[in-house]
Amino acid sequence: MEENWNAEKRSPTFHLGDAAHLQAEIHTGSHVPLRLFVDHCVATPTPDQNASPYHTIVDFHGCLVDGLTDASSAFKVPRPGPDTLQFTVDVFHFANDSRNMIYITCHLKVTLAEQDPDELNKACSFSKPSNSWFPVEGSADICQCCNKGDCGTPSHSRRQPHVMSQWSRSASRNRRHVTEEADVTVGPLIFLDRRGDHEVEQWALPSDTSVVLLGVGLAVVVSLTLTAVILVLTRRCRTASHPVSASE
Repeated sequence: MEENWNAEKRSPTFHLGDAAHLQAEIHTGSHVPLRLFVDHCVATPTPDQNASPYHTIVDFHGCLVDGLTDASSAFKVPRPGPDTLQFTVDVFHFANDSRNMIYITCHLKVTLAEQDPDELNKACSFSKPSNSWFPVEGSADICQCCNKGDCGTPSHSRRQPHVMSQWSRSASRNRRHVTEEADVTVGPLIFLDRRGDHEVEQWALPSDTSVVLLGVGLAVVVSLTLTAVILVLTRRCRTASHPVSASE
């Protein structure tokens, strides 16, 4: 997203030290309201989340650990709504890597909007001035486990398979799984040195329109990938409200 969060960013290029504004969003329509969480995020030099080197951005079921070193990396408070989650990440590059780009893969999940956030479903940022964690919503104690690095069950594994490994509009139309969770990859984010190398910039932005733009963002993929989620949760709610008796 652009810095004001009002529009999708049209270019995937950044300068080192810039902040990438990322937004995940689902559209529930008339269905049961849902709350979206970013469970885990990792940055890699390729779309493969298992590639090396890597840098963990969000861990421990919603702790934005990148904020421990970069003050501008944080979840935006308040949310625009329970079905939208926004956060900023400082753009960086991997040392001794000449590819000048990174991909960010995030594990996303939803709960019913009426469910209170807890240690397994939260969005927590680190505040350097207060040297403490604080949540986007919910009680402050749900973020205390971020200090210990142990929030309930083991953190999301980087070895779990992708549900969605691409974020292009055409690929995102394929509903591959009926699930309450999904992996999505945004990128490439192309970075340029602050000194400004014009030749590098030309290389980073070829005229081929197949270059993936950051402007598509997480929002489009999540809204399409998790459409089935809405149906699944709606069906569960209806089943709970109208139990069916089985007979031989």
